[in-house]
Amino acid sequence: MYFDSSRSLFLDSRESGKILSSSDLSEREDELQKAYPDFSFVPSYWDIKFSYFFVNEDTDLIGVRIILTKSGKSVEIRPKSHLGADYLVEDSQIMPIRLHDFEALNRFLPTLEKDGLRGLNIEELMNFEFFCSTNQFTIENAEFKDKVLSSKNVDVGKYINELAVDPYPYQVIGIEWLTSQKKLGMKGAILGDVMGLGKTLQAIGFITKNVNAGLQNNLVICPATLIDNWRKEIEKFSPELKVLTHFGQYRSGIPSGLVNYDVVVTSYDALVADHAILRAINWNIVILDEAQQIKNPEAKRTLRSKGLPREFGLAISGTPLENRLRDIWSLSDFAQPGLFGTEDSFSNEFESSSSGAIEVNRILRSIMLRRKLSDIDHQLPEKIVKDYPLRWPEELNEIYERVRQEALAEFAHAGGLVATGRLRKLTTHPILMDVGPQNDLLALSPKYALTVDILEELFASNEKCLIFASYREIMDRFSNDLIHRFPKSFVEILDGRTEMSDRQPLVERFNKFEGSGVLICNPIVAGAGLNITGANHVIHYNLEWNPAKEDQATFRVYRNGQLKETFIHRLFYSSTIDEVIDERIQLKRGLADLSLDKLVTQDDYLAGLQISPMDQ
Repeated sequence: MYFDSSRSLFLDSRESGKILSSSDLSEREDELQKAYPDFSFVPSYWDIKFSYFFVNEDTDLIGVRIILTKSGKSVEIRPKSHLGADYLVEDSQIMPIRLHDFEALNRFLPTLEKDGLRGLNIEELMNFEFFCSTNQFTIENAEFKDKVLSSKNVDVGKYINELAVDPYPYQVIGIEWLTSQKKLGMKGAILGDVMGLGKTLQAIGFITKNVNAGLQNNLVICPATLIDNWRKEIEKFSPELKVLTHFGQYRSGIPSGLVNYDVVVTSYDALVADHAILRAINWNIVILDEAQQIKNPEAKRTLRSKGLPREFGLAISGTPLENRLRDIWSLSDFAQPGLFGTEDSFSNEFESSSSGAIEVNRILRSIMLRRKLSDIDHQLPEKIVKDYPLRWPEELNEIYERVRQEALAEFAHAGGLVATGRLRKLTTHPILMDVGPQNDLLALSPKYALTVDILEELFASNEKCLIFASYREIMDRFSNDLIHRFPKSFVEILDGRTEMSDRQPLVERFNKFEGSGVLICNPIVAGAGLNITGANHVIHYNLEWNPAKEDQATFRVYRNGQLKETFIHRLFYSSTIDEVIDERIQLKRGLADLSLDKLVTQDDYLAGLQISPMDQ
């Protein structure tokens, strides 16, 4: 035998240069050792991993290297265009590899020879990730890819912008990532960027690329409150698209009324009511906006969504894992059916394990793009968060203690949410519990007094504010009081009583109002989908147990399009249930790297009942 150094192969001198396999070398090990005593050969398999490296850190351009590992040893090898045998040779070390790995590498290495050392574009990067996922190869520093997908240095000039606006670099990457997923034959994806990063723009860019390639019949399903927002965003970002709104009394009763449009926009309620019509069409892309709407696997909207014929399904959600780990199963089963098996198998494998969330997060990497504000040069002005821990009025201590003891007494049979409800009302404003003067909001409420002080200061600078409060009665009382205090300012309410057709016009009037103003908002109604960048102050008047609700509300203001510094004011009473809610928010927000907000538990509610201002 002899060694061909140019190809790193052993050849048989007796059979006209036949390439020797690892099994041949094993059988002729004695001959190998005599001819090449400096070579090391152990006839056992090496495992294959991959590693990214920066080709150019100034442009966040990455390439790929192969790493072979065995018994704690590792050898790094640069990709070659072809493997002639089922082993690799590096520094006189012969490393056998499994037949499956050998065949997989030979199918893929020609592409890495071209770009693996020069740097991968977005499509090549996704192709490589797909190759590793399908062949169960590990990428040991996968976070390098995340940096590329969040990069401000991407060469946007090599990607054709087909929108009427210039997206930010990370949005260009998002559009290309979605386009690559579809080109690779993936069944779908999850776009999980946090609020304010322009998921709608990226989705519209993705649709536009498809339409310009001759692929019509794209369907967007969203909450009814966001239909007008989608229509206006499409008109703004891609005005050439032919759009049909399938909603209300103008819904088509036959499938032919919905075809030959670039985009059809409808609601989840219309999806349920008109499923027979919608499922009769072979859709190119089906997009679910606010896709946490289908987190319940048994809900009609979930079953109807999954039953739509489609080439590609895109689930959009800023909180893809909202409360329980199981929430992600339904979203992923829409985007990539079968990724986690059945719901029961998912529960048994991941929810029963302390490391389940980490493993789910790892698997999701292949189909989910999720970037946080801290990941990108998001080009937003600075956000300043100010906490205001206030002292509960001493004259109300006994009333607080009485309500707390009543809540503890009913906790066992009423449950935590009900038992804590009256305490939350009391800390929102005593007036909600018929305590104190009914015609003076400043009396016995340091929280409201501070709110007025904040408004007076920002109104003096002609700025605007959103106040998020949970109770309808207090919103009405605030509105009446603030209209009287600030007669020249914009003061209105946005909550469930605001007709859906009036919500976007109300937001536009507020944004365009040239003076100071305040919009008093319900965090559920106004906390998703609306761009209220006319304000640069947010007051969280009563905190919510779930940090995702607070963050969604904040991102109505702190998002692309905001031109001023943003100030977030968080109000809560020390040594009350407010303080416990704030502690739980901070704790859960620490889990953000897993995109996971834990479910509010009975222990959370019970902790809220253990604290008392009588103890301060």
